Amino acid sequence: MRERILITGPGGRVGTQIVPLLREHFALRLLDAKQLKAEIDDEVVQADIAEFDALRKACEGVKAMVHLAAIPDEDDFHSRLLPVNLAGVYNAFEAARQAGVRKVIFTSTGQTVLLYPKGEWVTPEMPVRPSTVYGCTKVFGEALARHYSEKHGMSMIVIRLCYFQPYDSELLRQPGDIRREWCSPRDLTQLLVKSIRADVPFAIFSASRITPGAFGISATRSAWSATSRKITPRIFLPAQGNGRSQWNSLSTQRGEGLRVRGEPADLLWPTATRLQDSHPSPRPSSLRGEGVASLSQWHIQDAP
Repeated sequence: MRERILITGPGGRVGTQIVPLLREHFALRLLDAKQLKAEIDDEVVQADIAEFDALRKACEGVKAMVHLAAIPDEDDFHSRLLPVNLAGVYNAFEAARQAGVRKVIFTSTGQTVLLYPKGEWVTPEMPVRPSTVYGCTKVFGEALARHYSEKHGMSMIVIRLCYFQPYDSELLRQPGDIRREWCSPRDLTQLLVKSIRADVPFAIFSASRITPGAFGISATRSAWSATSRKITPRIFLPAQGNGRSQWNSLSTQRGEGLRVRGEPADLLWPTATRLQDSHPSPRPSSLRGEGVASLSQWHIQDAP
């Protein structure tokens, strides 16, 4: 029997793209306010994120929760953002805790740090500087995730998602920031799968394409060394090795390197984490090209 995970909000813009890819790795329980069609071994729960009892029941027996349900951009605070992005994320985390779910992946946003000056290097351990009230609601979710990790001993991983678009999006064929900050469905899926399988108490990642001036994919040091003790987590991120781009397992003590293993990635061009600046974006040979990425805090090395 396959391991089952719960996905909240799978019928949204992000969920519709990654659910078919996650289905290759896990059995899925899909919780959404609208009726969804089950495929293969899916379990479908029609419920709103505000319905705590239904959410709590949906958490029973799953390996992990991927919390996608949210108002995905700036909106009216009292009628939209407050009940979904604040009360809703609390409901999700608390339902998972009460049901004994030990792993939760929370999708945040790059807008949590978007007010840093252009061209400044930004890492997840730096203070947040949200650019919108929507971004502020995601800061609450990030703080709540850390609380549940440290207070309740749950594994809580935050992914600051930048420009997420499907492969056929016309926006990806236009010049501008989106081509530098794109996170593809395949790359997000791989990051989710590896995060679900990792043994890490808390982490924050920023997920986007890697180009000069982009956000980048990075990891907060607190994921690896919350205390002075050396620990060896296993988080998987993309990097370049053996002439092509592959996903890596981060099996490291603080300051040590990555080793290449895994699947090809869609991410393009290496750089550390940086906010967009005036550098022009290179022209990709393919939107599904051989991708590379780097981390701002660790050295990337090829597998032996």
